[in-house]
Amino acid sequence: MAEKFSKKSEAPIEIYGKKYSGIREAIEKLKPDVTEVTIRARKRYDWTPEEMFGFEKRDKRKEKSEEKKKRERHHTDEDIIVEGVKYNSISEACEKYDINPTVVYNRLAQNKNNRWTIESAILTPKRDRSVVVNGKKYKSSYAAFKEIGKVSFTTYQGRISMGKSLEESLGLVDMNQDN
Repeated sequence: MAEKFSKKSEAPIEIYGKKYSGIREAIEKLKPDVTEVTIRARKRYDWTPEEMFGFEKRDKRKEKSEEKKKRERHHTDEDIIVEGVKYNSISEACEKYDINPTVVYNRLAQNKNNRWTIESAILTPKRDRSVVVNGKKYKSSYAAFKEIGKVSFTTYQGRISMGKSLEESLGLVDMNQDN
């Protein structure tokens, strides 16, 4: 009878001090409540074997901390120099220039065509997307829509894409009125 899976050699795995020849053997012997696909996905994200098999709960704070360290580590091979001053971390430089580190990390992570250097990511101010409608300032056009929009979101989006004014898109102005 042919086996479902190829007989590739797997790395041994140790769970609570007991060694197994691989993930498949551990699954057969331990009968975890999670699938093999889930276990292998968790392995790619560096979960401990006990967490991979669902025997221990994954600490979300630890996971977020590890993600943050990975992001910071990604840029630690470069010196953090902004306007001639050297900083110990991107976060430290962000604090000095009053910019949210998440904005800088996102710019660096989505760095297609090498558009962003660490310095430019820190020095470029965040875009102001605020709008004024009927004399009141909103953080963005979407924030204005949520607060005072009189049409469905789909209608609002469609009108914006057709080039209508913000007031028309929000349904505040009658579009059929002759001027």
